[in-house]
Amino acid sequence: MFEGRIRIAGHQISLFDSRSGLPSQDWNATQRKQGFAWQPGSVSFYLPENAEMAFVVEVDKSYRPDPAARTIIAVPFKVEEGATLVLGSHGSTPALPVPPGNYDLYFEYDGSMVTLIFVPATSTLPTPEVIRDADAFEARMLDHYTRYLGPVAQDWRDRTPGWPMRLVAFDGTPARNERFFATCGLGQHDARMPDGCNLHCELIFATHQDAPMDDVVRMMLGVSELVGRSKDALLAGDVIKFTASILPGTQLTGLYCTMPVFCLPGFASLEPADGGAPIIMIWLIPVYECEKAYIKTHGRRRFEEELDRLDPDLLDLHRQPIGSVSGT
Repeated sequence: MFEGRIRIAGHQISLFDSRSGLPSQDWNATQRKQGFAWQPGSVSFYLPENAEMAFVVEVDKSYRPDPAARTIIAVPFKVEEGATLVLGSHGSTPALPVPPGNYDLYFEYDGSMVTLIFVPATSTLPTPEVIRDADAFEARMLDHYTRYLGPVAQDWRDRTPGWPMRLVAFDGTPARNERFFATCGLGQHDARMPDGCNLHCELIFATHQDAPMDDVVRMMLGVSELVGRSKDALLAGDVIKFTASILPGTQLTGLYCTMPVFCLPGFASLEPADGGAPIIMIWLIPVYECEKAYIKTHGRRRFEEELDRLDPDLLDLHRQPIGSVSGT
């Protein structure tokens, strides 16, 4: 591993053989849009800030995406015999200790540091690929949310090391006294379904506007990290269980996962910009201990039938519980 600091200029950092010199600073429209300019033997990556920045370069036999990375780009890279590989921007680094060979090169940027991981290639080198672009993803999610929920009322960013997350709130219809909280970025991460397929999801929580906002925000950011790190997909009918109340002053100890039926059908899923699995919106309904037991005993369908029959105010954090283990 090689660590250091480099001053960024021109909003880019370049990896190249010092014998060939710094790559051209002129990017075409496609390169600017994708965030990198690549050619055999050199590659330049876009960075949003011109500032001194920490960097890490390492050679590793395997690669796992860092959840904290806002940008991840993979490119094929060949280090020639005799090459003196360096990083350059405003000046350049000392020679990087990367042996000659073919690599899958992964560029990660978390907002403050650049990491370059060289993974020895065991087959034909891949074509360059943008694996994660958090800014573009979040912009697309916000467009989807605002189309159905109205303008953003508040916006939070949790910069917990290793798991940053964004949460946004929408005030809905004032006459209905509703407020919606939605994760924005969780859907970038793969979650594994029982059949082995991947699922991508964002989480929605709904309350009345007089609910304790700070408590809801802390709860949602914590739940999003819990769900994201578990790598297991949430499915309709699942219950996220807690041993204590999820919000102070309430007796709610779980979150029931279901479709967001409070909104028009188009809100429930969003097709990804680059194909693949859709992003599913999961409505988290707070439930009581007795309701968790009811769901376990009678199943999802019976519980939702009771919701339809009794029509409780699911935005009320102090509503009466429904059902019991023995019956309704």
